Amino acid sequence: MALTILLAEDDRITLLTYARILSSRGHIVIKANDGQLALEILKQNPHIDALVTDVQMPRVSGDELVSRVREELKNYSTQILVISGVVSVTDGVRLLERGANRFMVKPVRPKTLIAEIDRMNEWAQSGAVAWHVETEDEQAQTG
Repeated sequence: MALTILLAEDDRITLLTYARILSSRGHIVIKANDGQLALEILKQNPHIDALVTDVQMPRVSGDELVSRVREELKNYSTQILVISGVVSVTDGVRLLERGANRFMVKPVRPKTLIAEIDRMNEWAQSGAVAWHVETEDEQAQTG
């Protein structure tokens, strides 16, 4: 099954490389060269299957993007893969806690990227919720 994947990456060469790799596998790829544009695209297209994002981007960082997708947009079904070469293990853990499903360190080999997207595809086909932590308000409503 082809996924609709939003790529958020400010490095043009990396953006085009990832897009080419994923398109060659039959996926529909939407490109955003910064986090703000990615957020706007997600607001207009909440049924995007996967978000692949860098961390250091102009206007809205990947870190903030992940948080806003989960908390502000209440989007728990979109799989989020963060790929970055400039973050520590602690940063990676923080991104996972904020709602990223997977974290990878650059450089990423094409086969590795494809394998991660295939895992996301399995999640999308299963209909599983990607990530969700109940807020205090939600806990109070169900408690």
